[in-house]
Amino acid sequence: MKTLVTSALIALIFCTASVSFAGGPTPFRSVIQPRTNGLKVDVVVEKDLNARLLVALHDADGHTLATQALGKGDTVSRTRFDVAALPDGRYTVVVTDGSYVETNEVTLLTPIRTLAAN
Repeated sequence: MKTLVTSALIALIFCTASVSFAGGPTPFRSVIQPRTNGLKVDVVVEKDLNARLLVALHDADGHTLATQALGKGDTVSRTRFDVAALPDGRYTVVVTDGSYVETNEVTLLTPIRTLAAN
């Protein structure tokens, strides 16, 4: 079971980031990091001290699966999403402050299990 989870985690992330507009400094930066000890994904956000952000996980159909509001007071925040129960497919992590939007695509792939008999 651990091998299956580890293999699925290794195959978890193909991240591409897109930005809602080009030019000028960005008000925040986000990075997607898969966890090595289970099927979890960390979203690390670096932002201004007084900025308020919303981090959301969406499925391929655009349905919101989870959200996390990031308040004032921290310049770096980490949000962890547990994706162990989600089916294989493409998911989108959206980070926004209301005017600037950053999207990161996450692909969840579980390896096919095989049975070998001697």
